This record gives sequence, structure tokens and C-alpha cells, in this order.
Amino acid sequence: MADETKTPSPAYVPPPPPASSPKPKKPEATDAGHVPMTEEMDSAKWSLPPIVPVLIALAIVAIAVAIYTVHGTKFVPRPNGKVTGVAVAEQKMESAIDPAQSRVLMAVQVSISNPGEKPVFVQGANAEIQTGAAEPLKDDAAAASDFDRYLAAFPDLKSVASTPLKPETKIMPGETTTGAMLFGFPLSKDDFNKKKSMKVWLKLYDHDPIELTQ
Repeated sequence: MADETKTPSPAYVPPPPPASSPKPKKPEATDAGHVPMTEEMDSAKWSLPPIVPVLIALAIVAIAVAIYTVHGTKFVPRPNGKVTGVAVAEQKMESAIDPAQSRVLMAVQVSISNPGEKPVFVQGANAEIQTGAAEPLKDDAAAASDFDRYLAAFPDLKSVASTPLKPETKIMPGETTTGAMLFGFPLSKDDFNKKKSMKVWLKLYDHDPIELTQ
């Protein structure tokens, strides 16, 4: 009987595992100074803005500049004035508290010129006297209806206060108006003459006050 030798079957070798696909690399941040040509020309994020909004914005800026050039820099002449005369009269007042108290009445004559293109209207006036005290002395102009009474009692004021400058006085374009105002301050005439400064503000409708000094 023949010796039959069985050939052993080869050992089972499992197949190798499938190779894993490489992970995609994250895109590197683009350097603003080294933008690739392909990304600069092809990518949407590097494209120029739409031309229509840019043109509209430029047109708005051009219109604003034109309006400012025509109107914003146009010189508008303002009303001006000056003091043309000052007269002072001393008023003695007797009282139980201060039997020697004095008060001065000040008449200020001014002229107002209107170089503008529209009429100017006077609203009122006030004055300020700066003495050696910490606070200045202030007063509003007396009513024009009191002029005759004050001038009769203090004739020294007539040299200046001939015609009162009344509220609502109308000054036409190109015209100059002259008038006087009366103010009162608790000072003696000697102290008034020693004052440091005097200011008068002419108040006009639709305009800044005109400051006059002496």
C-alpha cells in the first residue's frame, strides 16, 4: 500500500487593511502682501466692489462740495455799530439806611449800520460797568417813554440823549441809524469816572448782539 503523504495547506494570511486617505490640509491664511495671482483674479472675495454704488457715492460727495463752495464760503456782512457819545448825571438819593447814597444816569449814543441785504430790527440793549469790585454792574436800557422825564430832571444828558433808540427800530439795507439809550448804576460820578471799562450790547432780532466798548 503506497504511503500517501498529505501536503499541508498553506496558512491563511489576511489581506492588508485598506490605506487611509490623507486628511485635507487647511488653507493657510493669505498674506495681504503676497496674494496668489489665481486667488487675486479669480476668487470672489478679492474682486472689486460694484461700480454703480461707487459712482453714486462719488456723485453725492461732488454735490456736497459744490454746495459748500457756493453757499458755505459766501461772506455775509453783519450789522455793526459804535459809540458816538456818553453823558453822565449824578443822582443823590436820601434814605434812612444810607443817607449819602449816589446813583449815576448814563446816556449812551450809538450808531448802527446795516450792510446786509435784509432789514434789521432793534430788540433792546444792556450795559455793563467794570469797577474794582469782583462782579460788574449791569443794567438794561430804560424805556424810551421815560426819556422826556429823565432829560427834564437831568439836563446834562441832553447833549447825547436827543433821540431815543426805540425797540423795533427798523434799519434798512445800506442805512445807518443813530439813537441814545439810558442806563443807571449805583455809583457816584467820581467812581464812574474811575471805572475800568464799559460795554454796551445792542440786541437785534435774528442776529448776534453787537458789543460796543469804550
